[in-house]
Amino acid sequence: MSLFHGNLLVRFNAGFLMLASAGGLFTDIAGSFFGRGPEAILLGDAPGTGIGFIEAHGLALI
Repeated sequence: MSLFHGNLLVRFNAGFLMLASAGGLFTDIAGSFFGRGPEAILLGDAPGTGIGFIEAHGLALI
């Protein structure tokens, strides 16, 4: 693999990870604070666990 293609692959991977973590963070915030989305069912009985989800996806985005 050439240097150009290696750099292109790394940039594509970074872009994908940024989009995936931003989507996860958005879903976490919607489920934890607003009770909406797929995580609202999971966090309905234990709302304090949402902070762990938010922390994980927020750090992944950084």
